[in-house]
Amino acid sequence: MNRKDACVFIKGHGSKQVVTCVHVEDWMITCTDDEEIESIVSSLQKGYTALTVIRGVVHNYLGMRFDWQSVCRSMCKRS
Repeated sequence: MNRKDACVFIKGHGSKQVVTCVHVEDWMITCTDDEEIESIVSSLQKGYTALTVIRGVVHNYLGMRFDWQSVCRSMCKRS
């Protein structure tokens, strides 16, 4: 768990660092290594049968738009 935010979890380091943000029942998992993400999703699917997984480079999460395809990998709050 992140010491600054109890809703952010960090696992690993370097390119294998996985960051998971949790808000109630909404989760966002990020990592540059797709295999790491798939491993976590697979583990979650074993315990949560009603899990919905959305993959891609652009996501809306808690009123924010995350665009992982841009050069600066920016996070933009939607107005």
